[in-house]
Amino acid sequence: MGTMRTPESMGAPPGTKPNYIDPVNQTTTLIALHTVCLTVVTISVSLRLYTRKFIVNSLGVDDYLCMAAWCLAVAYSGVNLYADSRGFGRHLWDIYPDRSHTVAVYRPFAIGIWIYIILAATIKLACLFFYRTIFKTSRKTILFVNGGIVGVAAIYTVMLCLQVFQCKPIPRTWDKRLDGTCRSGKITAYSSGVVNAVTDIYVLTVPIPAVWALPLRKWKKIRVISVFCLGLAACATSIVRLVEFPYLYRTKDTTWWLTKVSVWSLIEIHTGFTVACLLVLPAFLKRHWPKGLNRRIAHSLPFSRSTEDSYATNSVSRGPKRNIYIQEYALSTRSDQINLTTRSSIDQTERRNDNEPLRFNTTRPLSPTKQIPTGNEGPLTFSASIPLSPPRPIFSRGEQPPNYEAYLSNNDSDT
Repeated sequence: MGTMRTPESMGAPPGTKPNYIDPVNQTTTLIALHTVCLTVVTISVSLRLYTRKFIVNSLGVDDYLCMAAWCLAVAYSGVNLYADSRGFGRHLWDIYPDRSHTVAVYRPFAIGIWIYIILAATIKLACLFFYRTIFKTSRKTILFVNGGIVGVAAIYTVMLCLQVFQCKPIPRTWDKRLDGTCRSGKITAYSSGVVNAVTDIYVLTVPIPAVWALPLRKWKKIRVISVFCLGLAACATSIVRLVEFPYLYRTKDTTWWLTKVSVWSLIEIHTGFTVACLLVLPAFLKRHWPKGLNRRIAHSLPFSRSTEDSYATNSVSRGPKRNIYIQEYALSTRSDQINLTTRSSIDQTERRNDNEPLRFNTTRPLSPTKQIPTGNEGPLTFSASIPLSPPRPIFSRGEQPPNYEAYLSNNDSDT
């Protein structure tokens, strides 16, 4: 901001006349970009809050930070669009050189920079507080997360103070005709660009070791990590924004090129914001994603081995043309159906055609384990977390195996 020049300090380039009535500007691009970014962010925040409030039933500090960040994002777009309406997106020589127009152009842009710093810090703090929620058992990760929270809060507070008090008095930031002094804005701009890029990378890489240590299949780990890596787009735009600075400080057409830099700032901040909200999207999809569609998509993936991630499927092959009779247990009664409770490890049994395998879906292995013979086939293993009632055999039309009494006596001795 210290390198900003008032319009009267420079004239139009040779052969170019100032156009105060219908100048070339970037208004259409800015309005479209701000509209798209705010729409995407609003949808993302709404999905996040809905998921945490009505599906997870828990709102945390990170959710309140996301709500605050959304308000700041709206304010940031508002002051930038207002600055553009006053002429900030024009060439410098197309702005009225009087003092009132100069102040009207630069003041909202300067306030927008302050809001941008607070917004960037809020989004990164929201991500870090979310990590504290999901990585409670990983001490190393929590240590790095807490360090990141303290570091981000401290660094961005210093950046905000340097930006606000760049000029003495503060209004001289947008009105160079006032008496006072200003520090060079080049150092502040470059340092803020480097800090944004470094903190983006830090926030993205902190959870990766903890995710890789989870007891998941390799490709599932990669899919989880890829969600965090979506934030690399924010890192990329931050680096592009940093690359634009050298040309910005060589040109005198500051209003035109500062608008271009602000476009990259807008993309960077909203990309990071969207990623912060999408971190809770798996819970939303698990509740509302059509199961049939999920199964078809899973079968189409090259690394899919099951159709539902929440179940471990054990398949038992059977011989052709043979009827299979399953011993069913009641956990609390002697009914013929399986009583499914939160303590039961048996979720579902299915009888399929002769040519299909028999499948049992289990949520987790529980003990003790009982062996249940099924005719001449090998034993099937069921696990339950509480003592089971004596088995009720199911045979077709009076058929009974010859070793049924021996089987009952063996089971009685086991219990």
